[in-house]
Amino acid sequence: MILGIYGHKNSGKTALVEELTRNLTEKGYSVATIKHTHHKDHGLDVEGTDTWRHAQAGARIVALSTDEETLYILRRNMELHDIESHIEELGSVDVVLAEGFKGEEISKIAVGDIEEDKNTVMRFTHNLDEITKFIEDGIQAERILKRLPGLDCKKCGVICAELASLILEEKKNYQDCVYFSDTVDVETTVNGRNIPMGKFAKDMLSRTVRGMVSSLKSVDQSKVQSVEIRIKFKDD
Repeated sequence: MILGIYGHKNSGKTALVEELTRNLTEKGYSVATIKHTHHKDHGLDVEGTDTWRHAQAGARIVALSTDEETLYILRRNMELHDIESHIEELGSVDVVLAEGFKGEEISKIAVGDIEEDKNTVMRFTHNLDEITKFIEDGIQAERILKRLPGLDCKKCGVICAELASLILEEKKNYQDCVYFSDTVDVETTVNGRNIPMGKFAKDMLSRTVRGMVSSLKSVDQSKVQSVEIRIKFKDD
């Protein structure tokens, strides 16, 4: 999930990001933050340091490693979706809080007396708990969505994102999706990507695995509730 925080200078954007980050972290969620600024002298690197000298010599990417942290400096502008993609590659997070990206096509929180931009979902009026709840619901809906096939076939009546929200609200359940079996829940992933399967394929796969497991003498068949198999192919 990504959520923008925008407002005029000194309106309290950074303070809100700090409070949300603290709240969500204390609740066990992982948070990433992005700060956008139009000031050219607001770079992370400091003139005269070794990393600054590396960049001045022409390095496109400069990395600084210490005993406590690793910093990457990319000497170019990047679009928000590219930054988000890099964050996901560095480590999966539950939510990305993007401060200052007013014009982006993402859900946003308005801070202060700034005119509301499109995709603004609410305004900060010291309603920290309300905003935190909105983010938590968004995180849970995304977790549900990742379990759905993502085909937007509308055989359940809605697209997958809407079904995820309805499942979160307990107005629907996974069995409303035609790709979920009534008798067995099968999830298949290839290279970390969920692969949707129809009822026939899931039932066939589950019967095959159940038959294989039943031949194992060390397995008590009466206590089998789930089976996980992971296969990693080695390069030739």
